[in-house]
Amino acid sequence: MIDGKYHFGEFFMSYPILQKTSIVLTGLKEKSEIQEVYGAQLALRKQLAKKLYAIGGARYQWNRTSDLNERQIINVNGDQARKEVFWGLEYEVKSNWIIYSGYKRLLNQPKFAPQGFKYPRAKSSLVLGSRWQF
Repeated sequence: MIDGKYHFGEFFMSYPILQKTSIVLTGLKEKSEIQEVYGAQLALRKQLAKKLYAIGGARYQWNRTSDLNERQIINVNGDQARKEVFWGLEYEVKSNWIIYSGYKRLLNQPKFAPQGFKYPRAKSSLVLGSRWQF
């Protein structure tokens, strides 16, 4: 892909399991000139206050950059998988806007870093972000 475009897609599904507790499944696809990454995340989300949630879980990411024109099969246990655990807090600013802060820890030594990170060997990081729903 040499068109200079950046493509990103994500889905987010939440399944209630107990009162104020849910399982969250998230998937993503990120594609740019330099890499194509797929990801899956499974988390447990617990409501602490009216708009405040604790969240924690595991995330896998696969870099499928070897040949962007070739059909790729993702090996769930392959050595290219980036495996992380994370935990943090989410605050619901509005019904379609969430602010997140947390900590993530890398469980292995993958051969790639997320886009925008210079050092793929960093074991942990602090995360601050937001999510909007359209």
